[in-house]
Amino acid sequence: MTSQRVLYPDWRSRVRWIPLLTLVGTGIALNNSRAVLEGAFFAGGDFIRTPKFGVRSGGELRGKLRSYRSRFHVLAFLEFALGLYALHTFSIALITGRFWITPFLFIYACGFLYISLKSMGEFLDWSFWRCSWVRKGKSPQEGE
Repeated sequence: MTSQRVLYPDWRSRVRWIPLLTLVGTGIALNNSRAVLEGAFFAGGDFIRTPKFGVRSGGELRGKLRSYRSRFHVLAFLEFALGLYALHTFSIALITGRFWITPFLFIYACGFLYISLKSMGEFLDWSFWRCSWVRKGKSPQEGE
């Protein structure tokens, strides 16, 4: 909070984002661990850039973004399982009166569940649009 207060005059409006950053940071822990292990034990790897689009209107952007395929990874299910595990442990801590650990378990549960559901949602959204293009007889690159 001190950094935000020093850097920005509207620092109070920025502080509200800190809990969300904590949740997201916790939620991506499994993906970061996978990346570290891949880097430590496997040479090389593919660097896949996020596509950049020369878009001039909102309609163009929608079509271009739909052509960008989100890969589905098994990590989404593992993150979901970790979220359910943390949620279960959170409920046990509440029942047994171990309140000092509950804020951390709540952060873990929300973080893992948010990231896993976001990953699954993006993949399902892409699959939905892909199926609608197939029904129209177009390829995903052609757009609407």
